[in-house]
Amino acid sequence: MPENSPYDPLTTLIDALIATDHAIGGARLATLSSDLTAMLRKDPSEWQALITEPTEQILRAALRATYPTAKHPNALSTLYAHYTFFEAHLSALFEQTEGRVACADKAFWILGHYRQYVLTDALPEDAPDPRPYWIPKQQSPAWWMQVCGHLDRLYYGDPRPYVSDWHTLLGSRPAHPSPEKES
Repeated sequence: MPENSPYDPLTTLIDALIATDHAIGGARLATLSSDLTAMLRKDPSEWQALITEPTEQILRAALRATYPTAKHPNALSTLYAHYTFFEAHLSALFEQTEGRVACADKAFWILGHYRQYVLTDALPEDAPDPRPYWIPKQQSPAWWMQVCGHLDRLYYGDPRPYVSDWHTLLGSRPAHPSPEKES
């Protein structure tokens, strides 16, 4: 790993946890596998309470410490904790409205700008004309920041703004048919 890597603090933390665990006793490492298996056999709500929620609390605390001036800290932690949720939904929007080409590139571009937006409240500049393949063909970059905020709301149970975004996109351009699933 290169010196002064952005992963140095994370590597240091993981190494400290492992060293602490070894100092407590190697037997704990041996039981970790059976403990995990036992937890997975329980109800998912217990997994949520025992693993997911504490992990997200650690993430929120780490993000607040790393970005104390973030304008939207809750949105930032949701983005980090559920990035694939955002990416999958954006990719689905692009596939339906612009076709399959570069869906992941467009989602990556939008989510990079959304991260910057939740940190600084600065909206991205308008897209150049003609737009490169990795920038969505429809709507402004600022509109896409709004969509990401609606995805945050969707994740926490309010689908209405996101459904409205779908209607806006589908109304402004014919939808591409979904690929048929093979049986």
